[in-house]
Amino acid sequence: SDVTVDNFGLISGGERAFARDGGSGTLVFNNHFGASIEGLMQFRNISTGSTATLNNAGTIGSASSNALQLSESGGRVTINNLRTGLITNDYAGSDVIKDGRNVVINNRGDIRSAADQLTDDGNLTFGGDAIDIGSGRGSTVNNFAGAVVEGSRHASTGKRDLTVFNGEDAVLLGRNGSGINVDNNASPEQMVKVINHGTITGASMGYADSDGDAIDADGLLTLY
Repeated sequence: SDVTVDNFGLISGGERAFARDGGSGTLVFNNHFGASIEGLMQFRNISTGSTATLNNAGTIGSASSNALQLSESGGRVTINNLRTGLITNDYAGSDVIKDGRNVVINNRGDIRSAADQLTDDGNLTFGGDAIDIGSGRGSTVNNFAGAVVEGSRHASTGKRDLTVFNGEDAVLLGRNGSGINVDNNASPEQMVKVINHGTITGASMGYADSDGDAIDADGLLTLY
């Protein structure tokens, strides 16, 4: 069935703020300017032929986990983070956006990991990625002009084919890793494609586990 959700206020959940697990048809979730979602949003098991679209002009954040967990099934998931949109979390050790297959992420705002933190026992919390597609295939990250994707480790990462567009004055920043990091292999179907008109930075915070590569692809890469 087709579902549209419009949030103009606050949606908060201790574990999950919103979950769509399975089902068919079209889902559109609009998080409007000034609205907030506190807690994990799940778009799981979107079946082949079905679609789920998130339009975010407000704030989406999670206190201790991922902000978004995306489907690894055959349906299409589209994330439109608009110019006023912020997608983040409060725990630098977790990925902000996790998993995905046939996912398109269109970012015109900010997708950002929490600041690295010292815990009360003196341990450092870090290492989450801003976008981690995982082992899913066929996904695209479009970071449009002026937008920012910043990860505690990598800005954008995955394990197979991935297409990344970085627009003029846009930033992909891995604070202690890579701007783009893909653990693909040498087969042509796992080709990584990067079109860059902005800035891609792999930085190092000087931790024992530190990377610092702007673009790190284990297999084939096409760079424009």
